[in-house]
Amino acid sequence: MVILFFDGECGFCNRAILQFLKWESTSCQVHFAPLQGMAARDRLSPAQLEKPYPSLLVWDGEKAHDKFSGLAILSNELRGPFRRVARFVLTTVPVRWGNAAYDAVARNRHRASPFSCASHLDDAVKKRFLA
Repeated sequence: MVILFFDGECGFCNRAILQFLKWESTSCQVHFAPLQGMAARDRLSPAQLEKPYPSLLVWDGEKAHDKFSGLAILSNELRGPFRRVARFVLTTVPVRWGNAAYDAVARNRHRASPFSCASHLDDAVKKRFLA
């Protein structure tokens, strides 16, 4: 099971989850969990749970991947055109540059307005959110 761990208190992160849901393929089985929740404590190391959270984390069933590596795993779950664009970016942009850009966004993500995706989800999608 692929789990996308995100900062549940971050409005930008919550909006990113909603965008992912719009772009995901029909066969997507990604689950979502806040870094502040029990699912994160059960699967991630204490170092990965230290605040401030530096990155989203994508659990592939064995280990957690961050930044560009995590985005690469998520790109496999996108619909056709979005998958192609994501893969193009992920294969042409050097990882070091991609991680630097990711870090710049992550440092400023709390400047976005507060927002929770919970009220914008239907019941079928809510079942994919872990505590």
